[in-house]
Amino acid sequence: MKQTEMPQHEGDTMNDEIDLRVYINTLMHHKWLILGLTLISGLAAFVIVSVSPPTYQATALVAVTRPLYQFQFTPNIQNITDKESVQQFTGKIGVELATSDNLLQQVLNAIGQDVKPKERSLFSFRKKIKVSTSTDPSVLKFIATDSEPLLSMNIANTTAKLYVHYVNELYGQSTAQEKFFEQQLTQALNDLNNAEQALIKFQKRNKSSILDAQLVNSQSTFNTYLELKNSLKLLLLNIRGLQNQLTRQPADNPSTLGDDLTALLMQIHAFSIPQGSPQGSPQGSRPQVNLNTQPSLPIQLQIPSAANLSSKTAGQQVAYLNELARSMEAKRAEIQRQLDIMPKNILTLQGQLQKINTESAGLYRKLNLVQTVYDSLAQKAGETRITSQETSGRVRIASYAAIPDRPMGGRLKKTAIVIILAFFISVCGVFICEFFRKSPTAASANI
Repeated sequence: MKQTEMPQHEGDTMNDEIDLRVYINTLMHHKWLILGLTLISGLAAFVIVSVSPPTYQATALVAVTRPLYQFQFTPNIQNITDKESVQQFTGKIGVELATSDNLLQQVLNAIGQDVKPKERSLFSFRKKIKVSTSTDPSVLKFIATDSEPLLSMNIANTTAKLYVHYVNELYGQSTAQEKFFEQQLTQALNDLNNAEQALIKFQKRNKSSILDAQLVNSQSTFNTYLELKNSLKLLLLNIRGLQNQLTRQPADNPSTLGDDLTALLMQIHAFSIPQGSPQGSPQGSRPQVNLNTQPSLPIQLQIPSAANLSSKTAGQQVAYLNELARSMEAKRAEIQRQLDIMPKNILTLQGQLQKINTESAGLYRKLNLVQTVYDSLAQKAGETRITSQETSGRVRIASYAAIPDRPMGGRLKKTAIVIILAFFISVCGVFICEFFRKSPTAASANI
């Protein structure tokens, strides 16, 4: 039994091994078929490649550069930083924008007359242009292919130029942005003119200087009246004091020289104090007051002897002092009346002056604000105007495509690829046929 089991084990081992001679024999058995199919396929591919029109390729290069200058005339309207602008525009975004329908449609509209009618659709035209990045993502390649060399150059250069304009418009150097700031500048100029005209009209009716002078005069007059009131109070005290002194003497005694001199000085002092507003004068009238209580000219008295200065008696001097006191009381009452009236006038003047000053401050504040906005917009509009006229931009043409002088190669390469594929397909076909021919189902069918 062991001898009978060993051959079975050896037979199973032989069945698990792959015998390459079987496959080689199969290939050798069908070698003419494989070679024939491969040769026919290679000849057909060579003929097709040779008969087809040549294809020309043109390449234009676009560089994504960093701006040399960043205009900033006014800090009120900030530009984005270089770091932020780099984050907004990368190589991947550049490729996607270059193959966008909008840009390709612009290119097709620009050179559509040179393109064949059947190739004027976006689907067909997209096959003629290929955009990719090189090892440096800041350089984009615009590769155009066409059967006509001049058209391939035009496609590459036109796409590159329109792409540069499109990206620069999209990322800041925009004529629409310039138009926007110009419109805002015009509006700011109108606001500035209106603010200036409003201030001119206000100045035509501005009474602040007049009211200010009236207020200063009223305050000065009020202070003067207060001082006059105090002076009259002291003068009345002195008059009453002299009266008391004279009443202690007999009425028919002549007054002494000292009493006469004292009464004379009091009379000079009393009548050197100016009168207030006359009775019946308007409340707004302002009397002219002089605080100088001394005579304007020096008075010299020459007394020949120690006799009396006047011939008045003590009683007559007391009567005179009573009249002088009543006169000073009337003057004091008039001053008090003015002191009662003037605060109201002063407060009214202060309110009118404050109202005018508030209106003036608002007009000047508005004018300054409008002026600041106008200056900022004028500087920004000039900055945008200069930037939009700059032809270099952020994205620039690095190299224009030239007219290709020879077609794209690769005929032999394409033929070789077809021959290799044909050979591989032939070999696979032979093995598939042999597999089905020797399968158990086929063997049972033959039996």
